[in-house]
This record gives sequence, structure tokens and C-alpha cells, in this order.
Amino acid sequence: MAITWQWADKVGEAEIYNRDKVVTYNLYKGNAFLIFLYEYEEDGKEMYSMHSFFVDERHAKRMLGIDKQDKSTYGDNCFATSNYRLQKIRLNAKKYGLADTKKLLGMFAQAFDNIAIEFYSEEE
Repeated sequence: MAITWQWADKVGEAEIYNRDKVVTYNLYKGNAFLIFLYEYEEDGKEMYSMHSFFVDERHAKRMLGIDKQDKSTYGDNCFATSNYRLQKIRLNAKKYGLADTKKLLGMFAQAFDNIAIEFYSEEE
């Protein structure tokens, strides 16, 4: 399955500490539960690279190390290592969907001891 999204459907941002700097990724929903894209400009052209994605809720839980049913990933948070850490997430609940916002933010709250979480509801 190819991951797809609409550029107009940005639902938020995530700040990730990566070794020696903080990088901001734009968040989209598309045909996946959450898509992390790094958007930048190079030689006057708009560019992007896909950083990560959660196919569905179960995949998100496995990536965050909180899926107790999966013994191979439980306790291993891909977004919290010594050189790489999700430190802030900002999510537009209206565009992402209130039910999914509650699920996702609950997962992040469970997976991290220290994270800034901001959610809002507005049309952009």
C-alpha cells in the first residue's frame, strides 16, 4: 500500500530532537493514522521527505513501545532514544478528528515521561 495524503490536509507539527538539533516535521493523516514529513526548500524548489508514519493505531502503539500484545516491541519507543526524541507535538483536533486526536495524544502521554502536547481546533 502506498502512503498518500493531500497537501491541504496538514494536521499539525512535531518537533524531534535529532542528535544535535531540533527538526520540525509536518503531520498529515491521509490513508495512514499519522504521517511525518520533513518539508524544505532546495535550490528554489519545494522538497519533502517522509520521515515516519503510523499505518494504524496498532502500528502507532508498536512504534511507541506501548503495545503489550507485541512482546518484540513492548517497551522500545522508536521516538525516545538517547540521540533521537520526540519532544513536542501540536495537533489540530478539528482537521485530524477529535476521536483520533484523543487516541493519539493518549498514546503519546503513555509513551513519554516528558513531552509537550498541544492540541487546538481551528480551520487553517
